[in-house]
Amino acid sequence: MEILSIAVISIITFIAVVSSWVFFSGTFIMTILALVMAWWGGFQGEIQIIHIILLFALSAILEVIEFGLGAVVAKQYGASKRSTILSIVGGIVGTILGGSVFIFIGALIGLLTGAYLGAYWGERQDGKSQNEAKRAALAVLAGTITSKVLKSVAVVWIGFWLIQVAG
Repeated sequence: MEILSIAVISIITFIAVVSSWVFFSGTFIMTILALVMAWWGGFQGEIQIIHIILLFALSAILEVIEFGLGAVVAKQYGASKRSTILSIVGGIVGTILGGSVFIFIGALIGLLTGAYLGAYWGERQDGKSQNEAKRAALAVLAGTITSKVLKSVAVVWIGFWLIQVAG
C-alpha cells in the first residue's frame, strides 16, 4: 500500500508541476490532494485542517506572486502596465493555441511566446524602439519563468511532504 501511495502522489505531483506551467495552479492541485488524504484519514492522521488552510494560503500567495513578479520585473525594465497586461493576455492565448496543437509542450511554448509577444507588442504600441521593446518583453518573460519555477518548487516540496506523511 505504501508503494502505491508513493506512486500516486508522485504522479499527481508531476501532473501538478506540468499544470503549473501551462495554466492551472499546481499548488491548488496539491492542496486538493492533501485535503483528500486528510479526509481519507478522517482528519485524524498527520494532515490536519490547519495544514489544508496553510496550503491553501500558500497557493493563494504564490498566485499573487506569479502575477506580481511579472509586473515588478517589467516595471524595473521600463515596461508599461499595458504591456504587462498584454503579456498576461498573450500568455493565456498562447497557452490555448499552443495547447490545441501539442497538448503540453505546445501550451508551454505558447505561454512563453504569447507572454513575450504580448509585452513586445505593447511596448511597440507605446512608441518604444525595438531594443527597448525586446528588453521589456524579455524582462516580463524572465518574471514569468521565475514565478513558474517558484510554483514548481512549491509543488515538489508539497509532494515530498505528502509522501512523508503517507509513509
